[in-house]
Order: sequence, then C-alpha cells, then structure tokens
Amino acid sequence: GSNLLWYSDGGGIWNSQALPAGSYALGDYDPGTNTLVVSQAGAEVIWKVDPATLAIATFNNGASFSTGEIRRFGEILAGSWYSQYSTIATTSYDLSSPANPIQAATAGYPAALNPFYMSAAADAASGVIYVSEIGSSFGSDLFAWNPISDTYTQLASAPQTLYHSVLAFVPGGGPVG
Repeated sequence: GSNLLWYSDGGGIWNSQALPAGSYALGDYDPGTNTLVVSQAGAEVIWKVDPATLAIATFNNGASFSTGEIRRFGEILAGSWYSQYSTIATTSYDLSSPANPIQAATAGYPAALNPFYMSAAADAASGVIYVSEIGSSFGSDLFAWNPISDTYTQLASAPQTLYHSVLAFVPGGGPVG
C-alpha cells in the first residue's frame, strides 16, 4: 500500500502526509473525539494521527501477516480501535496507550457462525459496532456486536455483500442522501 495519507480541508486542495510505512485503505475517523486511525499493510500496526498537527503515534503488537486479505474492517468506539485481520479473531487497541496497545482479542463471531466481516459501522451512543458478514455460504447477515461483552445480536438478513462493501450508521435512522 501507499505510505501517504491524503487529506483535504474541504476546499478542493489535497495535501499528503508521509506515514511510517505502507498502509491499507483502512481507517476510521471519530468526530466526537477528533481521532483518526490508519492501519499498516502486512502487520498489526496502526497509526493514530492527530488531525490538527498531523503528529503520528504508532501502536504495534509485533504481529505480521503474509496473506492477501489482511484487513477486514476497522472502527473506533469508546477510545479503542477494533479490527478484524486476516484471521477471524478481532483485535482491539487501547488508543490511549501506544506502549501496550492490545486491549483484548475476541472470538470475533457468534459461535454458530464462522464469517469474515467485510464492513462495519460504529454506533457510539449504543456502544455497538454493526458488522455485515461476507456474502458466501455463511450467509449475509447484519449483527450488532457489543465488543465489551463480546455478544452479537442478529438484526436482519442483509443483501448479498459479495466480499467488499461499505456499511454506515445514521443516528436516528432513515435514508442517507
């Protein structure tokens, strides 16, 4: 992946900031805390970028991967970064502690299932991350995942997601657009 983080102030001018290594197009921004997180390609490394100063804090647990599909999703919720990597397990990072980033690792799926979650959206008010399964023999289901209790509530069958999809949460519900 590219080692550049591209950003704009919304005025049509694009700028770039060098990252410590190549990244995947996986990150999240939490407007409530003004927190931006970007993940590194091929390793369980994330960078917390201060949007005001572009200072970068590195969170590294030392693990690396050699498979093709490295990241599945990544979301910020309640001061932590949750991500599913090339395995099914979901890892979380405590964003307040770069020295000891791994907060927990969960089973990453309801016991009856074995999915890869290809898209997710955090709902800070409810304390859940909505996850959508990959469209395959596992089905295409939508779950509300509570990462604190590691419990899943199936919400609905979702349309076939076909491996790559985007999921968004709209507070209050209703259509987007």
